Amino acid sequence: MKHLHSPLLECDTLHYQRHHFPWHLHPNFYSFTLVVEGSADLIFTTGRFKAIKGDILFIPPNIPHQTIVDDSFTNITIRVNSAAIGAGLFAHQEVHCIQGADKVLAFKAWFEELREKEGAILRPLVSHRFSSIFDICLQSQQTSSSEIMATMQEALLFMHQHFTEPIHLDQLSQKACLSPSHFQRIFKRQFAISPMRYLQSLRIDNSKALIRDGLSLTEVAHASGFYDQSHFYKYFKRLVGMIPKKYEALVQND
Repeated sequence: MKHLHSPLLECDTLHYQRHHFPWHLHPNFYSFTLVVEGSADLIFTTGRFKAIKGDILFIPPNIPHQTIVDDSFTNITIRVNSAAIGAGLFAHQEVHCIQGADKVLAFKAWFEELREKEGAILRPLVSHRFSSIFDICLQSQQTSSSEIMATMQEALLFMHQHFTEPIHLDQLSQKACLSPSHFQRIFKRQFAISPMRYLQSLRIDNSKALIRDGLSLTEVAHASGFYDQSHFYKYFKRLVGMIPKKYEALVQND
């Protein structure tokens, strides 16, 4: 099946066998996933549930989670860069599991149209077909953590702007005007992962974009802020579920 990868949109059919994704998040992407076969345990800071065939999952950016595949898990996934959707569409920043035969059919149609037209109709679908699937996710909601996020904002901005450079905990805590231990404690309470794991998520997202642009894996590792190839391969496999060479072959066949 054809895959689509661009800086703003990814459409994939993915299959995993007995894989454990550690705590991670997607800083820049909304993830929309339809479970086609098998199952997986999804663990969030607010609880856990088993995703089974026919479930449609909505995971906003910056939602920490683990995924555990004990046997096999096949899904079709659409990941949309938040820049493509625009601000304010998803004021309701919570994970949702959506069910219903009509919504499954609509999701599959959305997936096929995005692939065939290479994302050109992303915006119209967000306002029409999309809303018929994810209407529950479009409700507005007041955040209870706005003050914490305000404290974290400078540190987050610094990571997003400088993730290709060496970054240390002391630098981040200074941006938040907190001690390193206090900063790390608050950060982990908010995101369920450490600041350094958040940083690795940014680097992995960047490395995927560079691989799609045709850079060699050596160039990708260096340009994404990894110390060496071993460091790059280790984190890529953990967070993407496949080694960089396999991902490279996947996108080259688009």
